[in-house]
Amino acid sequence: MKRVLVLLLATSSLQAIAAPVDTAYHPIPIRHLPFERHETIGTVSLGFIDYYRNNISLPAGYANATTTGFAPIYAKLEYGISRHISIGGTFGYDNFVEHYEQQYTGNGDLFNRYRANTTRIFSGGVSAFYHFVNVIPVKRLDPFIGLGVSLNNIRYSQYPQGDSNVVKLDHTLTPYIKAGARYYISSAFSLFGDVGYDQHSVFSIGVSCRFVKDKFYPDADRDGIPDFADSCLYEKGTKKLHGCPDTDGDGIIDKEDSCPHEAGTAQLHGCPDSDGDGIGDKYDDCPHDKGLMIFNGCPDRDGDGIPDKDDACPDVPGLAELHGCPEKVTEFADPVLILPAVNSLPLKMVRFHTGSAVIQRSSYEYLNAIADTLHTHRPVAIIVDGYTDNTGTRAVNKRLSVARAEAVKKYLSDKGVDTANISVKGHASSSPIRSNRTKKGRAANRRATIKLKQK
Repeated sequence: MKRVLVLLLATSSLQAIAAPVDTAYHPIPIRHLPFERHETIGTVSLGFIDYYRNNISLPAGYANATTTGFAPIYAKLEYGISRHISIGGTFGYDNFVEHYEQQYTGNGDLFNRYRANTTRIFSGGVSAFYHFVNVIPVKRLDPFIGLGVSLNNIRYSQYPQGDSNVVKLDHTLTPYIKAGARYYISSAFSLFGDVGYDQHSVFSIGVSCRFVKDKFYPDADRDGIPDFADSCLYEKGTKKLHGCPDTDGDGIIDKEDSCPHEAGTAQLHGCPDSDGDGIGDKYDDCPHDKGLMIFNGCPDRDGDGIPDKDDACPDVPGLAELHGCPEKVTEFADPVLILPAVNSLPLKMVRFHTGSAVIQRSSYEYLNAIADTLHTHRPVAIIVDGYTDNTGTRAVNKRLSVARAEAVKKYLSDKGVDTANISVKGHASSSPIRSNRTKKGRAANRRATIKLKQK
């Protein structure tokens, strides 16, 4: 026997080890079990305070009546047609015996004879119940109230006259009202109790069994996803999104969606981007024009650092102080005297390396041509403007742009140009002539320009 027991234990252990991992849903502690739709519940109960047993009237000649026997037995089958309403069929059975003394006179003497009558009651009926789902905040409780009608078949013996016993059959149709509750001790079984009025009893207790195809799991928001697998317990959602809602249908759940009523992208936290510039419409000052992050989504076609919506000359690079328009320069009365010597060169501005105020050698020929021109012609005012790309802070770029303008001034001074006629300005990274997004664009923006004006 011991060998058999050891063998069985070993077999069970091997099966447990070899069994696949169980990933199915399992019951968790049940918090509240309301009555569910399309579920059937069977109930068996015993009644107390029986109407028939306590309403026996003895005819003349009878005394000391008592009753013995079973308490009424009830069976009930309910079916849920909605979340609150169920309908059911009921069946009842009662069997009890009346014990009494019959007094009669025979041969001139008074005699007492002990007799007994058996009463059997069969009843069947229909009923409807209303379930107070979540009205009473008690875990696992299903309170209800019901109305019904019952047809009773009563078979009993009449009180005998002499030695004869006559069996009689009566039929009664009685309405009844019940109020009670079930308390679930598991997902299928519950304790039952009710109180009310009918022709059998006014109080009964028993047990109920819920017949369901699948195991029951609490589902607070009624979306078909059990609470333990639902990330949004009190909001109806979809299985794909673990029970959470997605109002705009963009695949992003509402609680993580910055724009829950407008379909958007995950990169923008659920917000739309109408112009496709990577800036959500919610934060885009120009939602229908593709623009730059630095300008809150607005474009800058001429690349002068002033967004088109604030640029009076959006297609020509200009200055911020002139609302994006270029500065007007007065040319010489006779431009043939100076401009050919300078403008015939392909380079029109002075170039610098990143973070440096040292002039590139490629700019020497341009600066030498300007110096030679100024030596041979009447005095002019010279304005040197220094610029940087957008790398670095504004304060650093401001100092660097001034240093670049000063480097050009020193170069011209070293070539013999009178510095009294030269003024310098630093503009940092404002008024770019190319996009700072590319390496070539940033190289073009690291520059200094020279303007010649008549005095």
